Amino acid sequence: MPLKTKNRREDRRYALPTYLGAEIEFDSPDGGRYRLPLLEISGLGLAFFVPERIPGIGAGVMLSDTRVHVGSLVIRGNLAVQHTLHEHPANHKCGAQFFPASDTDRNELIGLLGRLESLAKPSR
Repeated sequence: MPLKTKNRREDRRYALPTYLGAEIEFDSPDGGRYRLPLLEISGLGLAFFVPERIPGIGAGVMLSDTRVHVGSLVIRGNLAVQHTLHEHPANHKCGAQFFPASDTDRNELIGLLGRLESLAKPSR
């Protein structure tokens, strides 16, 4: 259940500062449980780094029961992998659409995006 449905490119993306310790956690098709650094998030999707290729992770793959961790905040949902970019042999960037699991999770995501928006704006 996306927050905005017109166009993914119109949705504002927020880079997550490393001090937030933001991570994405999921079970992969290879049976492993992964908890990886989260790089960006928006109302419709997110991007994260994977340290190496994960078998079965590629465009079109659905990952259920995923968790976004930002500090003590946990947002549950499902991921639809859109692409995996191989920017460096040791790091692969993965982009995915994120679908919150419940209205509570959706509200948590909206709240997180609001806090990130306030961090992005210069103080007056």
